Amino acid sequence: MHDHKGILKRANISTNMKPRNAWQKAYEILVKINILRSANNLARIEPIGMEPVEELNPAMVYGMTKRILAEIDIFEARKGLVPPTFKLKTFKYKTPLDVYNSFFHISASFDELNGKGLTPSYVFAETMRIY
Repeated sequence: MHDHKGILKRANISTNMKPRNAWQKAYEILVKINILRSANNLARIEPIGMEPVEELNPAMVYGMTKRILAEIDIFEARKGLVPPTFKLKTFKYKTPLDVYNSFFHISASFDELNGKGLTPSYVFAETMRIY
């Protein structure tokens, strides 16, 4: 990780990933959205929990991606924020590793935004909620 013009750059993860790994990272992002919402006096959302599975349909990860984007839009609207404009990229032949790396960077950005990462207490609470 290094700083370039005020933006933290992180190295990508390089290993074999499956859609379930990206799903887990998406779930983590939704927990971090709850931390942000709580810090801004907004109601908590319920991340979608599911039992662990060996094979996860990649469409489920896509759905989580759409949900994350919707939650960010809702947060911005509720707080009256005007987001920066980004150039949309078109991707072909994405792998679970590509998706995981994108989620990895987004998750780390939420840590910076929230001023903290997930603690064991958050993990325990989510485990109990899913259980």
